[in-house]
Amino acid sequence: MIFDTLHKLISSFGLGYTLTQVITTAVNIFVIAFICVFLCALISLVAKIIASKAKSKTMKTLAKSSKDRHFIGILSLFFVAVTISSLAYVFPNNGPRIIKVMSVILILLLMLLVNSAINIAGDLYSTRGIAKRRPIKGLLQIVKVLVILVLTIILISLLINQSPLVLIGGIGTFTAIISIVFKDALLGLVAGVQITSDNLLRIGDWVEIPSEKVEGTVQDISLISVKILAFDNTLYTIPAYTFLSVPFRNWHTVLKGKARKVVKTIPFDINSVKKIDDISPLLEKYGEFEGLKEAFEDREKRSGCLTNLGVFTELLPRLIGKDKNVLKDRLSVCQINDTKGTAGIPVEFFFFTDLTDWEHYSMIASAKTELAFNLAEELGLKPFQSVFSVNQ
Repeated sequence: MIFDTLHKLISSFGLGYTLTQVITTAVNIFVIAFICVFLCALISLVAKIIASKAKSKTMKTLAKSSKDRHFIGILSLFFVAVTISSLAYVFPNNGPRIIKVMSVILILLLMLLVNSAINIAGDLYSTRGIAKRRPIKGLLQIVKVLVILVLTIILISLLINQSPLVLIGGIGTFTAIISIVFKDALLGLVAGVQITSDNLLRIGDWVEIPSEKVEGTVQDISLISVKILAFDNTLYTIPAYTFLSVPFRNWHTVLKGKARKVVKTIPFDINSVKKIDDISPLLEKYGEFEGLKEAFEDREKRSGCLTNLGVFTELLPRLIGKDKNVLKDRLSVCQINDTKGTAGIPVEFFFFTDLTDWEHYSMIASAKTELAFNLAEELGLKPFQSVFSVNQ
């Protein structure tokens, strides 16, 4: 071995026992330091070569993530600690102490190394299309916690010179205390796992939590919390268990299916409802709609007479359906709702549109509401307004 050769070479100079030991120790430290520096340089060089030669998207992402997560640096330090620990025999008097110190450092570096490796795995997964549908950040955090817990038990047992089984034996009492102190965090942990496994939320989903008055886009799903970006560009951090304890609305299927429902209600003054005796002008103006005459006649037979309100409920869905962004294969209805209240006759109309983003959805909803008011004015229907609201 090189260290034995160096010791024999220095001893051959006849410098005396003490001086020989001092010089030998200094030379050994220098050699070990040289080996460690060479090892770090070699690992760094190999990493740079791999990064420069990477052509696939996966390899480029891996190289960038390794750099951002300091994986190469931690790996170099880990191998340095392994090297020093394996060469501790060179110092007979302090060998056991060096090995123990290096063992502690190795465990700490292993924690950092595993944490970095899991982060890199998360970065690679996030580049996949499935990442938005099945985020695994919460699961990766669980793995981190388990690994750190195991390594912490080993580290403590090493420091107190006890078997890890002794510490594991006291975990029952420790768990009871943890469950009380960190109740919210544990609830979030369970909820985070359930949200991910049941696919309740995805990154990019538009969600609404009425009880919390929060509405926006899901930006991140972690182990115990969910980040939501609201329309005013504020960022909400919601505990994960909130999504299991209170009702919330997920608009994912609406946005994905390109079919969003528009529902509006207009209350009409009952005194403005009039009977229509001659439908010829209406048929002449709206003759483009097939079956309109039959619809009027059928309504007249069912109700005994045809009113401007009945004409309104028949015409409005047809006029709305002319828009290219209104889905023709979905139901479009105009109907009179429950009239138990005193605020006029509530007439509800709804339809489905393929404009699901908020900006265009609100525009078409407003446009069709204006269309309803224009048609009502043409037919002599007056929207209901209370005296109080007018005076205000």
